[in-house]
Amino acid sequence: MNKTFQNSEQVELIIKRSRFIAIGCLLTSADAADQELSRLYQPAANHHCWAWRVGQSYRFNDDGEPSGTAGKPILAAMDRLPMDHALIVVIRYFGGIKLGTGGLMRAYGGAATTLLDQCALVDQVPTIRLGCRIDFAQADLTLRILQDASTTSIETEYCADGIHLNCDIDSRTIDSVKATLSDALRGQIVWDTEPDTIGVQD
Repeated sequence: MNKTFQNSEQVELIIKRSRFIAIGCLLTSADAADQELSRLYQPAANHHCWAWRVGQSYRFNDDGEPSGTAGKPILAAMDRLPMDHALIVVIRYFGGIKLGTGGLMRAYGGAATTLLDQCALVDQVPTIRLGCRIDFAQADLTLRILQDASTTSIETEYCADGIHLNCDIDSRTIDSVKATLSDALRGQIVWDTEPDTIGVQD
């Protein structure tokens, strides 16, 4: 089973006077990558090299280091486990000694590997994005049931015809959650036609 980060994790290495800070975090979707990269940015650093994978989608970036020496080794370290719904950024503060192509690949890939060896990882479980519409009076009961079902996120939108809900539910329990909601609300709930498989749940 694929792995992902339980919490944001960080390790630091000094290699020939350069400081390498490897940071890993859960990535709920590919669209969230830019926001996470902005959050982790350190203005004084020389390079922010990174890789992420969400399902079949992946990206990596060398951020000014020679092509293929940083982002790709980071991704390779992730894929050896393998990792999914995960982002690793390796931040470098240059220490004045050039490492060469092979040295850079070992440094960036090694920083990512050290992070993965030392941090807490969890099994990835696919979740389903479930959407429905309910009446305003049903909000408290519905939210209580969804929270008891350990949904990873609940989005609410108040509209003229009621409340639209979107939530991410463990794919193994979605049928029982839908049945519980239908019974509790006496069938007064409108489901979206096709749930989408997304995300992870630990």
